[in-house]
Amino acid sequence: MTILEIIKKALKGNAISDEDAAKIIKDVEAEKADTIKDEEKEEEKKVELPGISPELKAMFEAQAKQILDLTGLVASSVKSVASAEKVASAKLQIIAEKLPEAWAGRVNVESETSIEDQVKVLKEEFTAIQQGIINDAVASGAYAPGSTQMKERSEEEWTKLMNEETKTGNPGVVDLGIK
Repeated sequence: MTILEIIKKALKGNAISDEDAAKIIKDVEAEKADTIKDEEKEEEKKVELPGISPELKAMFEAQAKQILDLTGLVASSVKSVASAEKVASAKLQIIAEKLPEAWAGRVNVESETSIEDQVKVLKEEFTAIQQGIINDAVASGAYAPGSTQMKERSEEEWTKLMNEETKTGNPGVVDLGIK
């Protein structure tokens, strides 16, 4: 029984529609074809070295494979470091915008959209959320704008405050410019 037959049987056993099964089988066949092509390319890359003993040839091939493996590891390591730097940059921008730090995971560092643009979208979303909360609180009567606690003043203090000629820098004093 071939791998494709096993996959077909498993798909039918799991009640997968024929259309979906055909797509899956097509993907598996394409993957198999790609693997065969890759193996053929590797065989083409092999260099014939006349006059070299089979032991040395085997050693050279093993070293070439090790070099390819290490090259792949270095490339993935470089990609990981670059990705980590982008994530750190995104976190710093999120903190600078006073967004929840947990939102750093919402920035896609692999996206073509710049990190700055993504953080800007998150900032707009955060502002909309805050505004929605304020709107709900105002609508329910649980919020009063300017709800700061003013210092209790006697009538004499109010009279003195209102009759002062000098500017005190007090937000309760208004200069109308009338003399």
